[in-house]
Amino acid sequence: MAAELNYQVEERKYPFKWGGFWLLLPKFKGCIFGIMLESHPALHNPDYDFQMRLLKQEEVCFMELLNWY
Repeated sequence: MAAELNYQVEERKYPFKWGGFWLLLPKFKGCIFGIMLESHPALHNPDYDFQMRLLKQEEVCFMELLNWY
């Protein structure tokens, strides 16, 4: 879906460190997506700073996902 909508896609060999939701995917139909900054501290790090500027991009991506589905 992301590739069809011209989003950058990264297929990961290992799951993201920030969540265990991937454990549900073999049992339930679903997907996980994340919008990240390459040079930004990871979630749950003491120096993490939530980036409000990404919220609109996340909203657009999520709505496109719903419309695509």
